[in-house]
Amino acid sequence: MTEPARGGRSFTFADLIGIGRLGDATIASGTDRIVFEVAWPSTATNNLTKELWVVPASGDGEARPLVRGPHSNGSPRLSPDGRTLAFISDRTGSKQVWLLPMAGGEAVRLTDLPFDVSGPCFAPDGRTLLVTGKADPAAPFAPSAGAGGAAGGGGTGPRHERELLFRHWDAWRDGKKNHLFTVDLASGHVRDLTPGERDVPPIALGGSCDYDVAPGGGEIAFARNDDPVVALSTSNGIVIAPFVAGAGAAGGRRVTTGRGCEANPRYSPDGRWLAFLAMARAGYESDRRELLIVDRASGGARSLTSELDLSVGDFAWAPDAKCLYFHAEERGRKTVWRATVAGGAPVRITQGSYDEIKAAGPDGTYLVIARQSAVAPADLHRLDLVTGAVRPLTRLHAERLAGIDLAPVRDFTFPAADGAEVHGLLVLPPNFTPGRRYPLVYLVHGGPHAAFADQFGYRWNAHLFAAPGYVVAMVNPRGSSGYGQLFSDQIRNDWGGRCFDDLMRGVDHLLATCDFIDGERMAAAGASFGGYMMNWFAGHTDRFRTLVNHAGIFNLETMYYGTEELWFPHWELEGSPVENPAAYARWSPDRALAAFKTPMLVLHGEQDFRCPVLGGINVFTALRARGVPSELLYFPDEGHWIEKPRNAEAWYAAIHAWLARWLA
Repeated sequence: MTEPARGGRSFTFADLIGIGRLGDATIASGTDRIVFEVAWPSTATNNLTKELWVVPASGDGEARPLVRGPHSNGSPRLSPDGRTLAFISDRTGSKQVWLLPMAGGEAVRLTDLPFDVSGPCFAPDGRTLLVTGKADPAAPFAPSAGAGGAAGGGGTGPRHERELLFRHWDAWRDGKKNHLFTVDLASGHVRDLTPGERDVPPIALGGSCDYDVAPGGGEIAFARNDDPVVALSTSNGIVIAPFVAGAGAAGGRRVTTGRGCEANPRYSPDGRWLAFLAMARAGYESDRRELLIVDRASGGARSLTSELDLSVGDFAWAPDAKCLYFHAEERGRKTVWRATVAGGAPVRITQGSYDEIKAAGPDGTYLVIARQSAVAPADLHRLDLVTGAVRPLTRLHAERLAGIDLAPVRDFTFPAADGAEVHGLLVLPPNFTPGRRYPLVYLVHGGPHAAFADQFGYRWNAHLFAAPGYVVAMVNPRGSSGYGQLFSDQIRNDWGGRCFDDLMRGVDHLLATCDFIDGERMAAAGASFGGYMMNWFAGHTDRFRTLVNHAGIFNLETMYYGTEELWFPHWELEGSPVENPAAYARWSPDRALAAFKTPMLVLHGEQDFRCPVLGGINVFTALRARGVPSELLYFPDEGHWIEKPRNAEAWYAAIHAWLARWLA
C-alpha cells in the first residue's frame, strides 16, 4: 500500500477542544426551521456549554445562535404547531424546562421542581409536556417541596444501600427512581405518571426517548423494567397505560413479544401503529435490535427488519405512516434505511458515509441527518427522499479545520484464522512522506460490542493520535458491531481467543502491506474492553514497545464484584465467578502476570463504576513491583470517560509524552 505526499499543519488538542458537538435537533409541522443543540467545550471554564441554534430546513440560509450561554441550554423540542420551543436550561442552578416563543420574545421558566429534569416531549395537543426526573419513591410527590438545586448525593455521611443497582456509570443513585411527569403549559401543574419503585424510563439500555403519547392523547407508551434485581436484567419492556397520573406506577399492559430488551416506543402519526426496538435474547445487551410495529387494534406485532443482519439505531416515522426511516451501524459507517409498513426487505438510502437520523421533515420529502467522517465533525444535512441528494445545512467547523492536514481513513480487510473477513481503518500522519517509515499506534476499541468507524472522535481522536507522526490503525475484531450478529456473538466466553488472534493478524497484515510502517516501533492503546486487551497483550505478546491502558480490567473476578451492570459479565462469561470459575480463570489477564514486561501507561478515573478503578491500580502496582516501567495517571473527578476539558488535555498530553518516550 503506497500513499501520496500531503501537506498542512498538524491537528492539535486546541483544535479538538474548539469543535462544537452536535446534539439533538427538532422540527415541527408548519415551520421550515430546525432548532438544534451544539455543546462547546472550554478549558477556561472546564466544562461544556450547550447552545441552541436555528437553521432553515431548506438550506437557503445560515445557521445562527438562538439561545446562548453562559449557562447550558439543550434538549430542544418544538411544539406540534412550531410556535413554542421547550428546552432544558441550568440558568437558575438546576436543570429546568424553559419555554421560548419562536415568533420572538424572552424565554420563561416552566418548571421549578426540587430535582433536575430532562427529556422534554410535547403531547400531541401541544398543551402538555412530558419530562423525567429522579424522585424519592418512598415519599409522595410534592411539586412545592422546594425549588432549584438538584437532588444530590454529595456530603460526607454514610450511604445506606438496599438494592442493586445502587450506582450507575459514574453516579450514585441515592435511592432515587426515574419518574415520568406531565407539566401543563398553561398552569405549570405537575403530575407524576409513574410513581413507585420502578424506573421510567429504565436506567440503562434505553433508546433516544423511551416514552411517547398516542395521537389521540388518551394513551401513553413507555419502557419499564419489572424484574426485582435490575442489575441482573436487560428485560426492559414496552408498557402502554392510560395517560393519567399514576397509571404507569406498576400497572399498564406490557406489549410483550417474548424477546429481550425493548426500547424507543413511537406512535405512528395516524395512531394505528406503535413502533419500537426489540432484542431477541434476554440477558444480552448487544443482541441485534429489530424494528417492530404493533397494530393497536389487534395487538399483533411483527418485525420490519428481520431480514436485515444489522442492528437498528434510532428511527422516525414518515408523516403518512406508510414507512419508517432508521439508521444502522454497518462496516465502520452508519447508513440510512427505509422500512415499509406493508412489508418487504428494508431499502438502503445512503451508503459509504456516517449518517444519523435527527428528524423527519414534516412534508415527508426529506430527512434531517447528522453526517460526519473522521476528517469532518458532524453537521446537519438535508437528505432528499425523492432524489437521494444530500445537502449540507450547517458548516460549523469549516473555518477552524482549514489548513489542517487530516487524512481520510483508509479501509483494509484481511482473513481471520477461520476465514472470516476482518475490517480495519488506517489513518496516516500529517505531512506524510513516501519512502519514510513511521511508528504504528494500534488502537483497540471498547465494548467489546462496539466498532471503530469513519467518524470524528472526541475522546479517542485518531488524528490527534497520529499528529506527532504516527500511523494509526483501528481494527474491528470478533465481537465488533456492524458486521452481522454472528461476528458480534463470537467473542462470548472467548475474550482472549479469536478477538486476540484477529488483532494479531491485523498487525501481520499491516506489516506485510504497508512498507511505511516501522515494525520495530509499535505501540498499542485501548480503553474499557480495549484496556482489558492491553492487559491481555502484556501477558501474551511482546511485539509492542509500549502499551496504553485506560479503564482496563486486570482481574475478571474482582471486576465482577465491583461493577454495577451484572447482566454483562453473566452473558459474556456465561455466569458468575461461582457459576463458571473456569471462564474467569481462563480469560483473566492477571493469570499471565509472570509474562508482563512491556512498559505501560495506565489511566483511570476514580468514579468509574463500570470498570472499577482498582483494576488500574492493580495493574500499575503489579508492574512496578515487577520492575516494569509504568506510570499511572489517576483522575479523582472522572468516571469511565475523561470528560472535563482540562482533564482531557492532561490525558492526551500524558499519552503523547509516553508514546514519544518509547517510539522515538
